[in-house]
Amino acid sequence: MRLRRPFFYGWVIVAAGAGANALTSGFYLLGMGAYFLPVAETFGASKTAVSGVFSFARLEAGILGPFQGWLIDRFGARPIMIFGITLLGAGFIILSQVPSLLWFYVVFILLVALGQSFGLGPPVFATIVNWFVRQRTMALGLVLSGSAIGGLIVLAIAWSIENNGWRETAFFSGFVIWGAGLPIALLMRYRPEPYGYQPDGAQARANGDASAETALAEVDFSPKEALRTRQFWVMNVGFLFRMMGSAAVPVHLIAFLVEDAAFSTTQAALILGLIGPVGLGGRLGFGILGDAFTKRYVLVAAILLQTASMLVLAFTTELWHGLLFLVLFATGHGGGAPVWLATRGEYFGRKHYATISGYGSVLMLAGSVIGPLVAGIMSDHIHDGYALSFILIAVLSTVGAVMIFFSPPPKPSRLSVPAHNR
Repeated sequence: MRLRRPFFYGWVIVAAGAGANALTSGFYLLGMGAYFLPVAETFGASKTAVSGVFSFARLEAGILGPFQGWLIDRFGARPIMIFGITLLGAGFIILSQVPSLLWFYVVFILLVALGQSFGLGPPVFATIVNWFVRQRTMALGLVLSGSAIGGLIVLAIAWSIENNGWRETAFFSGFVIWGAGLPIALLMRYRPEPYGYQPDGAQARANGDASAETALAEVDFSPKEALRTRQFWVMNVGFLFRMMGSAAVPVHLIAFLVEDAAFSTTQAALILGLIGPVGLGGRLGFGILGDAFTKRYVLVAAILLQTASMLVLAFTTELWHGLLFLVLFATGHGGGAPVWLATRGEYFGRKHYATISGYGSVLMLAGSVIGPLVAGIMSDHIHDGYALSFILIAVLSTVGAVMIFFSPPPKPSRLSVPAHNR
């Protein structure tokens, strides 16, 4: 006789994760792009100087990745998220008072970026990977679909900055992050087994033994074993090339469209803000495809869509060009994220997922740092520098797609034993 439950709590985790992703996308990943020009004007800074804020923030997240991953695997997601969200909200409030670009750097890197990483990023994804196996890519796609709401937050932020100023907007944002983020953190449960669940909502027999249907054969790499595989290095380096575009677009899109493509600020902010909502189809569609077909092939398809969008952006001069870029980028960027996160779980298992992902973030930080900096430097010093930087990013992204295409899963040294059998 099988135990029956009225619902699978994993879907509560998914809903909470979608809310966390809405905050991440709206206030940080996309939302900070709306601050770019106002902050540069306030402090009389170049695009390169302001780009450095976001690049060094990602550098910090990459360096701390292994330690953060160990903390998540050791203590679970909830306490880490509460700490990070508290830090993130305080960072925005203090950011509104900074007197110089130097202090903007200090506060953004030490409070805002660190708080986002601990509060709304890796802990959420690691939790989803623990609660889902067969439906992992779809679950991650649903979580990342929260960026659709994040896009609406970006529009609100852009409107507020234009009407109230960036300082007032940052101050108010801190309280919104606390009010929405802390309840989300309290809903998190890191692993399903302590609460009587199995991944994907599978049921166990009354005697506590796993049924044949639910005994999931998963790989179980330790961090050291994962680091010894060729796939760890090839996949992460390949994806870091994709990350260059993902990191550069939120920072520079508005500046490029306004200054080089002669878009109005409203049009540019609308395209940036719609990346989340338009990418909803990509997240859900690629999430379903990633569970149905070979994940790395689906991932390559998403990367190539994003690559095509960078080429379109480089030659954008009219509104319809910008809209074509929006559809391609939002679909490829949105679809690639859940498949990538699920692929790491498929290749290396869920027991040490956060720690292994943390080591991977050290590699991928190169793309997150170099992308915005290259775009800023080329724009400041080369005619049509933005366009040339987007073409360069597209070429490197294609190289990354080829690397991933020819990188099948590593052979496991062992299979994990379901927690209820330990």
